[in-house]
Amino acid sequence: MPLIYDLEDLGNSCQPFAINETIFNDCLINLVTETFYLNHWNYDSEMFITEKTIKAILSKQIFIIVGPRHFLKYLRSMGIQTFGNVIDESYDDEPDETRLFSAIDALKSSMEKYTLTELSDLTRDIRFKNHKTYLKLKFNINLPQMILK
Repeated sequence: MPLIYDLEDLGNSCQPFAINETIFNDCLINLVTETFYLNHWNYDSEMFITEKTIKAILSKQIFIIVGPRHFLKYLRSMGIQTFGNVIDESYDDEPDETRLFSAIDALKSSMEKYTLTELSDLTRDIRFKNHKTYLKLKFNINLPQMILK
């Protein structure tokens, strides 16, 4: 499978409202690298959800999030379902030193175990439910009209 980046110029500064149509219309899986990896970097709160995670939810994608420890647990507490039915999400509990590598291993393992069609079928209900759940939540980031799906 090809690896597609959100921005053509990776040296370019943060562009939270840039939408690469290929990524958000044609990709099933999104490896999200959240802004903060260590909890002590979060100045606003214990967990800071950025547009990177929100774009994946609004695009109805399966997400693997490389972020602070227990980030998936935090999303679940808000009503967002994660993909433990097809991805080993134990990486969310890993210490900072190993979480990134465990998340990537979990993604690889799932992609070896299932075809893209199987992943799509197994996660369809969760992905569509998350989209609806997000729309009910009140976030400061207003992206829904920008997502093309």
